[in-house]
Amino acid sequence: MNATKLPWLSKEWMQRGLNALKETVDPDPEIKRQMVEFLIEEEIWTDIEYEAALAKFNTNLNPNKVGHFKTSEIWQLMKRFDRHQFFLLMAEDLGYEVRRKPTEERRMELLERQVRAQEDFNRILEQCGGDLRRLGTEGVALRIHPAVASGIGAFALDEDAADLTRGF
Repeated sequence: MNATKLPWLSKEWMQRGLNALKETVDPDPEIKRQMVEFLIEEEIWTDIEYEAALAKFNTNLNPNKVGHFKTSEIWQLMKRFDRHQFFLLMAEDLGYEVRRKPTEERRMELLERQVRAQEDFNRILEQCGGDLRRLGTEGVALRIHPAVASGIGAFALDEDAADLTRGF
């Protein structure tokens, strides 16, 4: 490490990062077991048995080994297990303050996002329906049904009208 070019890049700085990573993904044996099972069950790590996955997990925590976590793996583990120490240290190191949004604010953002997605979905369904009508599919009536409370939209040809959810 060349301290003159990157004065912040020091053994202490790297150790802080490693400690935060360990706090995030290696707090105790039970959570580690759950994390390894999550990586396998969600097929983030494929074609690997538990014992090999545990060894890989441990290797990824050792800075002297070749293995390492992918950014997406750390992100998924932080999100699934609500452990954000690594992210918080990175934010602090880069000069950012982090606060958790209040539940109601987050809920409203998600509801607004859902409404926008539903509007986009309905607009695309209408466009596709118009394109199909322009193709002149005589004898086949296509009905587009906007998304219902479940959030799933449906379409049906006359012969499918009895079962609008088949295939969804």
